[in-house]
Amino acid sequence: MDEAAHLSSPFSDQTIESYKQVDASIGKIIAVLKEKNIFDRTLIFASADHGLSETSNHFELCDFVEKLGYKTFVYPKVYKKNNDAACMVSGNSMAHLYFKNETWKKRMFHENSLKKT
Repeated sequence: MDEAAHLSSPFSDQTIESYKQVDASIGKIIAVLKEKNIFDRTLIFASADHGLSETSNHFELCDFVEKLGYKTFVYPKVYKKNNDAACMVSGNSMAHLYFKNETWKKRMFHENSLKKT
């Protein structure tokens, strides 16, 4: 539902359908727990990592690094070879960027990372 909400809207048909699928899955889990007579001894927690709101624009960090001229390793494009940068996005507000400096073992300083040679 998170992906659907970011790609369309938190209120789109696709997002609502995702919520319905999660609800149905939880219902099936509860049915099995009751069938096995262990529902009364089970705690079920539902939690979110953040709230959802309408998103009107999004900055694609990994695409930006590619446009700077780096051949970038990025999920889900994990089979690319001979990369000179890696963009590791974690959620929508955190990312780690790694740049090859002749070799992956030689440290790259941020002052030089935006200067693709």
